[in-house]
Amino acid sequence: MNLPCTSTTRRVAAIGAAVAIVTASSAFGIGAATAVAAEPTAATSTASNPSTGTPGSTPAAPVVPVTTGDADDRPGGPSSALTPGPAPETATPQPTAPEPAAPGTPAASAAPAAPAAADAPEDTDESGAPDTITFTEPSTPESPIRIETTAGEEIERTFTATGSSTELHYVLLSGPTAFPVPGNQYPTAPDGLAVGDTSGVLSGTPTVAGEYDFQVMAMNGSRAATAYVHLVVRPAATSGVRLLVGVVGTPRAWLQDEDGLREVFAESTEVVPTDAVPASQGSTMHLRVTPVDAYGNEAAGADDRRPVVTSSVASDEVTLPNGAFEPRIRFVDASRHIVTVTIDDVSVRVPVEVTATVAAPAGTTPVAGAGTGQLAFTGADASSPLAWALGLLAAGGGLLVHRLRRRRA
Repeated sequence: MNLPCTSTTRRVAAIGAAVAIVTASSAFGIGAATAVAAEPTAATSTASNPSTGTPGSTPAAPVVPVTTGDADDRPGGPSSALTPGPAPETATPQPTAPEPAAPGTPAASAAPAAPAAADAPEDTDESGAPDTITFTEPSTPESPIRIETTAGEEIERTFTATGSSTELHYVLLSGPTAFPVPGNQYPTAPDGLAVGDTSGVLSGTPTVAGEYDFQVMAMNGSRAATAYVHLVVRPAATSGVRLLVGVVGTPRAWLQDEDGLREVFAESTEVVPTDAVPASQGSTMHLRVTPVDAYGNEAAGADDRRPVVTSSVASDEVTLPNGAFEPRIRFVDASRHIVTVTIDDVSVRVPVEVTATVAAPAGTTPVAGAGTGQLAFTGADASSPLAWALGLLAAGGGLLVHRLRRRRA
């Protein structure tokens, strides 16, 4: 009984094991087939485009079911497990060798063609040449631009510079900012001149006659150019006469101009207004005549012009020992005199108060001695002054004795 049971049990166990193996194999085959079935799509998606000429990844080989040869010997029948088969020969694309080029024809390059030169971006970092600013009217310190005008006349002169890529600004250089020039280490423009910041127009109305040096500079922040200018301001026409008055033998002086008559002093700015120049009978007054324009400049005129001097007293004597512009007048009679000076149809008057000279008594006129070493006799009584001297001496002595006695007491 035990033997048959044992055999039957073994058979049942063998059949169960075969069924389990077949079931497991079937399960494994289906999973493998499912995994393999998904691989061709992934391989196809990762393969490169054949038109680009670049080989891609080799696609996975399809899985085909294979029946094992010993399936009949195992319990449960033949196995249906899927076994990967060999990949077909056409699955992996092979690189194609280039065809030989015809003689005389250059071979085509496999690399992408370089972009055309016209498509290349321009080099925007390249900087241009620096500006070179110049004035349209050239000048140098030795050969400046010369401008002439008259005191009181308006100046308007345009200075133009070129060669700047940005807006130019113009500046007037005068005084500390000006450059020295030959013959003038401190060039200075006259008062009243200015230059337009962007227009370059030099304008103004100078009133002080003279010659001036200055410069006009054009600049754009990095470059600059300089124009040298020499300005001549001539005096205007005569509108007044200035007289410097003095009396020979005295240190005093007076000035007569549009502000009236006033006494002036050497090395001092103090002035004292007065109504007449004092002079004594027989004295000589000298004048210095200066024609001036409306701005106080010494007026221009012809070289042959001469001032005309007249007096309200006919006995006065007018002479010209030092030229026409330095006349002299001698006063013979004592009275109030009006001296008039006229030049270029402009006149000025100077009042002079001439006082009489006190004559000495006839009896006191000194007479030259005979060479004896003694003073000449003048006719005066010499005893009178001597008596006065002795009297004063006696009075002084008495006063001294009186004071000594009071001290002893």
